Amino acid sequence: MQKEVLDPNGAPDPEADRSGFVFEVLVAGTQTVETTLVTDALGTASAVLDAGTYDVVETDSRGLVDVTGPVLGVEVSAGDTTDVAWSNQDTIPDGTLEITKTGPDSVELGAQFTYTITFTNTDDDVAATNVVVRDTLPDGVIFVDASNGATESGRVVTWDTIASLAPGASGTETVTVQADSTLLSVGDTLTNLAIANADNAAADSSVWRTAVVDSALLTITKTAPSRAEVGGEITYTLTVTNETAVAATNVVVRDMLPAGVVFASATIGGTNRAGAVTWPTIASLAPGDSLIYELTAVLTAVGTVRNVATVTSDSPGGTAQADAVTRVEVPFSDEGMILGKVFIDFPEPSADFDCPCPCLQDRQAIGAPGIPGVRVYLQDGTSAITDSEGKYHFFGLSPRLWVVKVDPTTLPAAARLTPLTNRHASDGASAFVDLKQYELARADFADGSGHCEVEKEARVRRLETASRGLDPERYRTVARSNGLRGFSTYSPLLADAPVLAGEFPMEPAPSPVSAVDRPAPVPPEPPSALLAAGLVEARLDLRSLTDGELGLGLQRDRFEDELRSFQADGENGQVRAGARAALFMKGSVRDDYEVTVRLDSEEDDRSRLFRDIRPDELYPVYGDASIQEFDAQSRGRLFGQIRRGASYLTLGDFNTGLGPYGQTGSRALGEYNRTLNGVMERFESERVVVNGFASRDRSIQVVDEIPGAGISGP
Repeated sequence: MQKEVLDPNGAPDPEADRSGFVFEVLVAGTQTVETTLVTDALGTASAVLDAGTYDVVETDSRGLVDVTGPVLGVEVSAGDTTDVAWSNQDTIPDGTLEITKTGPDSVELGAQFTYTITFTNTDDDVAATNVVVRDTLPDGVIFVDASNGATESGRVVTWDTIASLAPGASGTETVTVQADSTLLSVGDTLTNLAIANADNAAADSSVWRTAVVDSALLTITKTAPSRAEVGGEITYTLTVTNETAVAATNVVVRDMLPAGVVFASATIGGTNRAGAVTWPTIASLAPGDSLIYELTAVLTAVGTVRNVATVTSDSPGGTAQADAVTRVEVPFSDEGMILGKVFIDFPEPSADFDCPCPCLQDRQAIGAPGIPGVRVYLQDGTSAITDSEGKYHFFGLSPRLWVVKVDPTTLPAAARLTPLTNRHASDGASAFVDLKQYELARADFADGSGHCEVEKEARVRRLETASRGLDPERYRTVARSNGLRGFSTYSPLLADAPVLAGEFPMEPAPSPVSAVDRPAPVPPEPPSALLAAGLVEARLDLRSLTDGELGLGLQRDRFEDELRSFQADGENGQVRAGARAALFMKGSVRDDYEVTVRLDSEEDDRSRLFRDIRPDELYPVYGDASIQEFDAQSRGRLFGQIRRGASYLTLGDFNTGLGPYGQTGSRALGEYNRTLNGVMERFESERVVVNGFASRDRSIQVVDEIPGAGISGP
């Protein structure tokens, strides 16, 4: 190579210093750098090259104007010498062009990316005429698009000629290409050359190099238990892997401990500083190698913690992140329980009070006596039948507002429930319970009729329960006309119950005893054929912190479930409103149709199919012998059922193998037995039985077949 320096008039200057000019010789097509040349004092530089085609680009012109511009397509033959002449000039009186090119530092195999080319006439007085901008694409990329209608031919993208570029004016062009995964490999370098020239200005060039990397040079995974107990330790396991064919240098792994997580120890020299755990730098991680780190910490707060770990390196694409989310709980279920009692509220003894039954003796011996066989409902369709002491319980309840409702058809005929607290809302047969996490709440119901017949029937029920066990269907009441002013009274179905020792046979109610502290009994209104329990609630939250200042949390990171189905946010999260509605209804629409409906607008995140079956979580044992039943089982917000005799239509949870009344029966060869949520129908007449169901579910049936080997034991 021979360098020539021109004076301001464009004539060769033999006295000029021609040393220190730097050139790069690029392999044409691939644009990879073959060698770098630096001229000596005579302006010469040389290199021995393999036979081929090369492009020569000046990368350091010592501040002089490049007159020659890039020399493209230089052919080098075996055994021959090829000369390249280059000229630079101190000053050019006409316009001066400058071009710069930018693009991504690294690109993944198969990905599209864009180069941006900016060209400027840096002369203050002279316009550049007939400006041409060209971009030479390297091998291994596929041309996709270019701005302003540029065309591509022979891997050279050319834009339309600009007739005149005013002094100080500039322009920008883009070209989009795709890294061809069939021609490139991880570790290749793409060198792209852009050139701008004009009739009255020296050409200028710009080179941009992009490294080809894998889709993820470094990967990191983080594992931890999904649930843990507050006060206990948790171990995070971090695995860092170099997934590519090139080594990753200066690898650093960091873990930022969130609030409520306190550092205990770390393997491989990990150290903690103000909650930031850092491991020693790995100078080089070979391709395919992995490193495993362990971090142990103590959990100090209840809630949901999200722990994030990062890995960085000096290599392109050498940054990755992983997290682990753990629910931290107290070592008990965060669900609540509701317990209660249905009892007779006797008047206080007085000189004026006289009663033929042993009411006062019962009160002195056992306190307020309970009423067995009373059915108590929740608004989700769950019910409990009180035991021999009138007690009941519900367990595994979400922390939210509940309505407890007594089925009046299961009370003694003369019973009349009276409100005990303001949570009864002036209705003695229902009560609101604001259940909190881990709470044991109580909802009692009292008969305030003052009628001895209530105690008589309760005593019969207690004695019968002690001898036969609790049978809730024996206490469901029916109406019979008595001709008294047109209303009906209700009598228990106890016709087949034997008269036990100390038992009071059912007789017409005696005339009430006049007493100052005992109101005269009032004939009760006949219970409605339709039982309903429901609620509507709304909340308004005002807080000083915005959403960005609050830590990560889930629905149960508070004393009760957050209302999310119907909510509105404002003021960047400082104002939040929510609402919820729930309803349960059951009863007869006509003489032969029974309808059950359950709706809750707030879906429970932990709902499951047949929520009463929970052997993996708890086995509740409480201080009563009440019986629980589930009339509206559904994993979703809605349950509905219409039943007429043995025929029914159900929307909710069902088992395809169950019989018409829920019995499983004997197994049949080829039986399709699935537990699903959807619609199930059964029609049964004297001659025809039709069953059908429909469900849209993401679960997959798995059948485990264990062959009999004729042995027993492990």
